[in-house]
Amino acid sequence: MYPVLFNIGPVSVYSFGLLLSIGLIFGVYYAWKQGRASNLAEEKLLDTSILVILGGLVGSRILYVWSNWPSFVDDLLAVPQFWKGGLSFWGALIGGVITILILSRRLHWPAGSLFDLAAPSVAIGASFGYVGALLNGSAFGAETTWAWGIRLQGLPGLRNPSQLLEAGLQLVLLLVLLRLRPRAPFAGFLALTYLTLYSIGRFGLEFLRGDATLVLGRISQAQIFSLFVGTVSLLLLYLRLARLQGSWRVSIRRILARSNS
Repeated sequence: MYPVLFNIGPVSVYSFGLLLSIGLIFGVYYAWKQGRASNLAEEKLLDTSILVILGGLVGSRILYVWSNWPSFVDDLLAVPQFWKGGLSFWGALIGGVITILILSRRLHWPAGSLFDLAAPSVAIGASFGYVGALLNGSAFGAETTWAWGIRLQGLPGLRNPSQLLEAGLQLVLLLVLLRLRPRAPFAGFLALTYLTLYSIGRFGLEFLRGDATLVLGRISQAQIFSLFVGTVSLLLLYLRLARLQGSWRVSIRRILARSNS
């Protein structure tokens, strides 16, 4: 593990903070490029991206600190130090969604279009962030005897490479979204697809984590979020597709083919 990549004088450059920053830059670039193609105001789009990132970071840190409060109660100065690691992905999504809803009303931009811009950007940023988590030693996996086990400094035994699996999941979802983007049948389709598929993937991967906050037996807090968000997203996706098709018997292939014609 390399929590600190290097030092510039008295300043330490943390691997997690650096990788996350790189991911966010690429994510903002994607949103900016696609937003320009959608005739959204360039300056407002950049401002919106920065505010959404800030909202996501605040939500992410709040949920992480809340879930791990015993680790912070005696060191409150560590609460804002997110660049050292310690962010909740679901918290970031909650903070980002709230920020987008507020900004869409203020700017009179359709929320669905903003969410569709944000979904691939989130996948880009998160893929870098989870690689940073690996270098930092956070979001670590449970002990395993499988061949893919890795050693992490300060932890006994071999561990599931949960950070790399999370990063891989984000990259797969990014490819899916990029493939679907030209054929999206309605605004918000990409965001709902991302949330549905990510919830399914995260629920399964959570069983491999070694730092999960368990709330119901072996069910973690993140899995509760996954069940709720995945169910709501899938329901909304189904209802919108059924409305477009005019039938409760939804055929995604037909709708995508029609939207591409």
